[in-house]
Parts: sequence; C-alpha cells; structure tokens
Amino acid sequence: MSVSRVWVLNFDAEAELATGRRAPVPFLGRPSWIAHGDLVLDGAGPGPGEGVLPASGRDGVAWCPTPDALRLLRAAGARRLPRAPAEPTLRAANARETFADLHPLAAFGASVAETSGEVEAALRRPALPRHSSRAPAWWLRESLCAAGQGRFLAERWTRESAAWTERAFESGPVHVLPVVDIEEEFSAHAFLFSSGATAFGRHVGQVVRGGSWRSAEPLADSIPELETVLGEVEARLRAMDYAGPVGVDGFRWRDADGASHIAAGTDINARYTMSMGAAFDEVPTEWDAPRGPSQLTP
Repeated sequence: MSVSRVWVLNFDAEAELATGRRAPVPFLGRPSWIAHGDLVLDGAGPGPGEGVLPASGRDGVAWCPTPDALRLLRAAGARRLPRAPAEPTLRAANARETFADLHPLAAFGASVAETSGEVEAALRRPALPRHSSRAPAWWLRESLCAAGQGRFLAERWTRESAAWTERAFESGPVHVLPVVDIEEEFSAHAFLFSSGATAFGRHVGQVVRGGSWRSAEPLADSIPELETVLGEVEARLRAMDYAGPVGVDGFRWRDADGASHIAAGTDINARYTMSMGAAFDEVPTEWDAPRGPSQLTP
C-alpha cells in the first residue's frame, strides 16, 4: 500500500439508506485495522478558508459508500473515490428482506411482513420455546438497521408493538424473528473487487452485547455452514452489480430440549464491519485489487 487512505466511518449508513438523511448513532471508535498513517474524517469535512484540503493525495474509502460519504470524501479532496454501487443497489444489498430466504430461523417461524396485519398474525403464533427460563418472544427488526438499533422485543401483539411497526414500515418491510438463546457468535467476511476477484477472510468469533459489537478473534476452524451462505451471498451480490466488503454473521443457539444448532446468515452486511480486522491480515479496499478473477485468502 504505497498511497495512504482517507476514511469516512459513516456508522449511520443504514439510517441514510433508509431515509436519505444522516442520523446520530454511537461512534464505534477508529477500528484498530485502519493503518496508522491513514486519515479518518470527523464527518464535517474541511471548513471554508482552511487552505489545503486534508485528504489531498489520499485514496478515499468509506465504511459504506453512501451518497453523503462520497460527498465528504470529495469535499476533503480525496485523490480517488471508491467505486460505489447505485444507491438502490446499495440499499437492497443491506436490506434484511433481500436475503430473508437464507435466514436459518425461517424454519422456526422467521418471516418478512409488509403490513401490520402480517406482523400481528406472526405475533399471534406460538413463539419458539426457550432453553432458558425466559418467556418465548419475537424480535421485530427494521429493513435497514445495525448495532442493536431498529429492533423491538415483543411477546405478543400490543399497542406498543403496533406503534413501533407503523414507524418501522416507513423504511421498508419488518423482519419477524423468534428469540433464541445464543451461546456463541461468529462471522465470515469477503471483499468483492470490481475486477471480479474476491478476497475471503478467516472466520472469526465475536463478542456482541445488546446487539453491539465488542471484540473479535480468528477461529481455529472455519464453519462450513457459514462458508456456504457466504458463497451464496457473494453470487447474489455479484448479480446485483455490487462490489465492496461484505460480512455474514451467525451464531450457535440451544433449543428448549438442549440441542445445539448453528444458524448461519443471521445478518448480512454489504459494508465494512468491526470484525474485519480479525478476518484479514490487512483489511482490503478497492485500491488493493489483484489482477484477474482469482479468489484469494488472507
């Protein structure tokens, strides 16, 4: 990597894709895998009369190349902007309903609802019994959400769940998921270069609390189910003309009878993730593209 980079860490990308507006979200901090000499913009861009643009001579990279992220990179004087899929493609690539048919809990009642009546009908079904002593329940999740936001815990259809559902429909369908007792969380990552090459990372175990990422470490062994889903996601994203980073999450959960299950493809993110530093020795960007369509490993 001969040219340093300038990054926009737009952790609110899902909110922008859903509404067209930036939204305040918790700043996750500068990922440890961003090179020491790289610049991270604070989101405001250069002010008037500041003279030399801060990113002059640097290649631009965005957590997710939304229109506002590209605007910030352009305003800061980035030497090159990252390849950005068309906004509808970027939105679809990150929407939960796009890959809902791959969700491993579909066999246990997970569904996508497009009307309040469909959400109500889903919540009136018996929820999946829990391994723990906690009451069975459902997660309602917005079409575009991340970091534990945009979700609602519901044991049944109530006035509160109805009000939340109406607000959620403003950004797309609602994903209804049974609550399960998670024992271990993990993820797989890849970078889809516009040249056709794909870099695959190591599978990583990650610590997530309250829906928010805490840490990640490489796993000793890869998880076949996760690898299968990542391959399918890669093919679908290519067909959508998407290029860029992708992460596929999964977890191990225990049912009411004590049996353990692997659920691969519980979240699919067409953007960078905090866990990518554990997946790759050097987290790839579009500017690291190899020649030819060969598939690479870290």
